Amino acid sequence: MERHEAWLARAQSSLEIAGAKISAAVFYEDLCYQAQQAAEKALKGMLIYFKAEPQFTHNIGVLLWKR
Repeated sequence: MERHEAWLARAQSSLEIAGAKISAAVFYEDLCYQAQQAAEKALKGMLIYFKAEPQFTHNIGVLLWKR
């Protein structure tokens, strides 16, 4: 598996967790966190695919403005 594919697989995993059926014991904030993680990992995978090394950050805005 190539590096960008690994990031995209992790993004898919986080997205699956974010969309999971929930019980009363699950906090919505935790699901939102997983959705944010899915977006971040997908962006990093895309950047790596296009030969742009992503910064070590959790700021999606910074990743979107990568040049």
